[in-house]
Amino acid sequence: MRLFILYIYSFVKMRPACHILLFFLFAFHAKGQFMDSLHVALTGSKTFDFRFESRNSFVDQGRVEVQSLKFGVTFGRKLSVGGGYSWLKTKLYDDYKFYDSEIKSDVSLKRRVKLNYICYYVDYIFYKSKRWQYSIPTQFGTGFTQFEYSFRTPEVHKSKYLVFLYEPGVNVKYKIFTWLGLGGSVGYRLVFKNNKYLGKKLNSPLYAGGVIIYWDQLALALFPKNKLAKKWLGPVEW
Repeated sequence: MRLFILYIYSFVKMRPACHILLFFLFAFHAKGQFMDSLHVALTGSKTFDFRFESRNSFVDQGRVEVQSLKFGVTFGRKLSVGGGYSWLKTKLYDDYKFYDSEIKSDVSLKRRVKLNYICYYVDYIFYKSKRWQYSIPTQFGTGFTQFEYSFRTPEVHKSKYLVFLYEPGVNVKYKIFTWLGLGGSVGYRLVFKNNKYLGKKLNSPLYAGGVIIYWDQLALALFPKNKLAKKWLGPVEW
């Protein structure tokens, strides 16, 4: 538990390298328990996993929001694996300067930044009670960052970069009812691209929180006698 608290503290106070180091230390510390739980999860029931997430970071005193739509499979209500699509919702701009040969002078303007990527996630629940749940979600992404601007003509100039993302985190959920709860998470986003602007704007701690609707449990509550719902969504959790 002390190592878990230290792991959460690292997301707020420490550098990215410390985040990765403590993530693997935590994983190694729980290796034996994880292997046993993993075996039980993989041999248990399988249910459909759907997620619509919004992750926030604060860069240059401004909020940057990335949304994700994900689909996957949960094994034994312990391990979730899947993928989806993520995109930058916030309108983000950078200051761009170039030399204009016509006026023989430097020109400064703002470029719109766009980020779209395919994401893959693994979410392991290491503690679960009737109301509380603690998990370690880890996400990887591959996609493109694009810079767009117009100058003198309506034509849009575009510069596209391939990017790779790594987002480890910790998550806490509290159930109010079988199908409704509250949740919060902290993490860190690392963008692997040799571009100083991308590192400055997108490498940052992540924060998320809000109301959670457990769609599978809601469907089971609405249709308690439906055999198809029980087969695909599993038993009621309470």
